[in-house]
Amino acid sequence: MKYYTKMEVDIMIKNKKKIVLVKNNIYDVTDFIHPFGIDPFNNSNKIGADISNDYNFHSDKSKNIWKKYKIGELYSKCNCIII
Repeated sequence: MKYYTKMEVDIMIKNKKKIVLVKNNIYDVTDFIHPFGIDPFNNSNKIGADISNDYNFHSDKSKNIWKKYKIGELYSKCNCIII
């Protein structure tokens, strides 16, 4: 799994990539084609944002399609458990 920093995500967006987050999962939806012919990511406030609500709205079958757009996860400095 590739990990990206927030800065790397911002650079991809600056370079015209349509990047969205679902929690810490990063999706490049630049070439996404919606089955109904709409562009749900044309709305600039979704680019670079956590769209978990949109993701969770979809069925398991639809969520399965998202897998091919996942490019990595957002890097966090500590993936540790504090006991």
